[in-house]
Amino acid sequence: MASSQGSRYGGNRQGEAGGRGNAQILPYGQQRGGDVKPRGLLSAISDIQRYYVMERGQDIPGEFLTIEGSLDYFKIGAKSGFGEGLLLFLLFPLVEFWFIPFMLKDPPLSVRLMVAGLPVFMVAINTGLCAYVGKFYIGRLTRKAINSLFVGRSMALLAKGLLIFLLYYFVANLGTPKNVWEVARHFGGSAETVYARFFEVRPHIIPAGVKALVFLTVGALGPYGAVYLLDWWRRHKIRRNLAYVSSSND
Repeated sequence: MASSQGSRYGGNRQGEAGGRGNAQILPYGQQRGGDVKPRGLLSAISDIQRYYVMERGQDIPGEFLTIEGSLDYFKIGAKSGFGEGLLLFLLFPLVEFWFIPFMLKDPPLSVRLMVAGLPVFMVAINTGLCAYVGKFYIGRLTRKAINSLFVGRSMALLAKGLLIFLLYYFVANLGTPKNVWEVARHFGGSAETVYARFFEVRPHIIPAGVKALVFLTVGALGPYGAVYLLDWWRRHKIRRNLAYVSSSND
């Protein structure tokens, strides 16, 4: 167990005789027995949890996570953000512009909220996972790994949100009667229905784009807010305890 952790996370326990905290620290990417990298967001978060445990037993420099390691976490974050944004990109218009207005008609609020939440489900789950990582934002190594992961995810989500908004904006503004009919006429006997339904949803296109942009922005920046809020609260409690101890000694 110890050797497998050493190969993956850069630390090998030297045995009980070496004492607690006596570990050989190898930089990320130079582990003996081959480089085992995190495969996805959950795997990266699990690695960060282990880094946190390692840092509680010894002082590990931030350089343990090399440039290669930082890029790996950045790419995992970006890949996660891109996948979440892609899911929202594909499902959001289907739900907002077809399923809710034309299939559900006038559903109860609970059903409407449940259906509307489908496109954002994955973003919400992963945002919660990333916010959970805030409790490990303590040592230099965990901070470096978390920052790399969050920067990649945030950039991908913000870029996807901006892309969705711009696409909806152009669709709404290019949706003139002439242009819409040029597209609708290719649907044959359903041309008039397609034409009429577009103009039913047209007033909601830009607001939907704003909604997607706001949600993805919250998903991108929310974990940062949770991390720094927890970090601030942790530091505040330490300062408060130190002030209390100092005043007691006086």
